[in-house]
Amino acid sequence: NNNDTLSFTAFINPVAGDETPANDTAVLKQRVIGSFDPNDKTESNAGVIQPSFITKGSSLQYVIRFQNTGSDTAFSVVVRDTLSSRVDLTTLEMVAASHPYTLAIENGSQLTWTFKNILLPDSNINEPASHGYIVYRIRPKTDVMAGETIHNTASIYFDYNLPVLTNDASTLVRANLVTLPQGLLSFQGNLLGERTNLSWKMATIGTILRFEIERSTDGRNYQPIGTRTTSGTATGFLFSDDLLTVQNLLIYYRLKIVESDGSYHFSNVLVFKRNSGKTKTLEVYPNPVSGEAFVSFTGGLAGTAEVQLLNTSGIIIKKERVVVQKGTNVFPITRTDAITPGIYTVRIITSGGNMESVLIMVQ
Repeated sequence: NNNDTLSFTAFINPVAGDETPANDTAVLKQRVIGSFDPNDKTESNAGVIQPSFITKGSSLQYVIRFQNTGSDTAFSVVVRDTLSSRVDLTTLEMVAASHPYTLAIENGSQLTWTFKNILLPDSNINEPASHGYIVYRIRPKTDVMAGETIHNTASIYFDYNLPVLTNDASTLVRANLVTLPQGLLSFQGNLLGERTNLSWKMATIGTILRFEIERSTDGRNYQPIGTRTTSGTATGFLFSDDLLTVQNLLIYYRLKIVESDGSYHFSNVLVFKRNSGKTKTLEVYPNPVSGEAFVSFTGGLAGTAEVQLLNTSGIIIKKERVVVQKGTNVFPITRTDAITPGIYTVRIITSGGNMESVLIMVQ
């Protein structure tokens, strides 16, 4: 759309060993300019929603606008819209339209509004009357997850002319970068063969009664698989999960932290990607990062490592010391005010001096 910013990035890899890594990345940003197109489609949430928007059952509201900018009256206007597979057709609700219409639904996703005998004057004769619009609501499907984008465009036919295509009214489901609950210093784990080992550390136990470990295979529906109770002054905890009977490649874990008064809150989520073939030593997923992000590192030996986040100038804006076990380890990238949209390097340096790095884009 007009006034959008297009960003282009070129980079040279690998960064490791380069004397001046700051000049290995070039970023070009350009603003879109052009003539105004009165035929467009917009979504009322400005293209970004939170996962809670979906769990609450809220609806996306779309407005399709059209205008006759031709040289004569339009006798018929047809608007065709093929819904995204990530919205639920059964929740479709018409809100308003500028003129009388008929609506046909075909093949479970194709909407066609027909404005017969609309007699829409051209903008040169009567500009205010040359406009029309459609407003409708529809809910995302309940299994839409953070990081997904719901796309939608429409085609507008004026009489027998070729269709006018609207812009892509895309909506990103964007979760905040991981923020650890108060008192939880770390929650991490490693995947070794068919077993996941989780560990977490608290600043203090306080009024915490127990921890319930929950697992999911879709990132939405969690089931309890074990508990750890608090005793004495211990602030570190371990849990091991056998995956021999689990078929999914992605496994999600979270802690349910239960207080003595019955209240509870959840930790950040860890996501493990099981081996389905050749694996990389260091990965960040999802990449581009648009919500929660995880560093996955496959270590050959147990020990410690430092995870660093560097900007395009090679400046370390965040670093964290982690414990690495043999196998695949997963760490969340926790929130920092310095993380703004752009290109970053995630680097891990092991206690043995080995270094791996990967470029990521934060949206």
